[in-house]
Amino acid sequence: MEFLKRAKKEMRSLGVDVMLNMQANHRKYSHAVGASCAAASTIAMTTTAMATQDIAGFGTAVVTIVTQIYSAAFPVVTVLAALMLVIAFIMRMVGSQQSAAKATSWIVRIIICYVAVNCIGLIFNVIKNTTSSYNFDPNNP
Repeated sequence: MEFLKRAKKEMRSLGVDVMLNMQANHRKYSHAVGASCAAASTIAMTTTAMATQDIAGFGTAVVTIVTQIYSAAFPVVTVLAALMLVIAFIMRMVGSQQSAAKATSWIVRIIICYVAVNCIGLIFNVIKNTTSSYNFDPNNP
């Protein structure tokens, strides 16, 4: 029992040390945090989808989960893109020549990212609509 208490205390101490180190070296760890979040979300989505028994159920579960995530994120992305475009257009009209060039660069980037997000949704909708007509039943070949 004493060992568990000591281990718990050491884990808390280690957690505090890691947090302090990450706060002190934020730039160094920012890419690692993004990669960790992406990996964790991929693992979570895969384990959720793996709850089904067959490969057809797995594919359907993955497409359903990604479609739900896209459906929830699309309105937020649209509003943010519109807001950022308005801010960039204002900066382009009001600012100096240098800030107008930066604003133009941001406008191009915002539009490209918005088109990329829409293409991702389009790809998953095409996959979903293409595979929905197969009606694959592994129990009845």
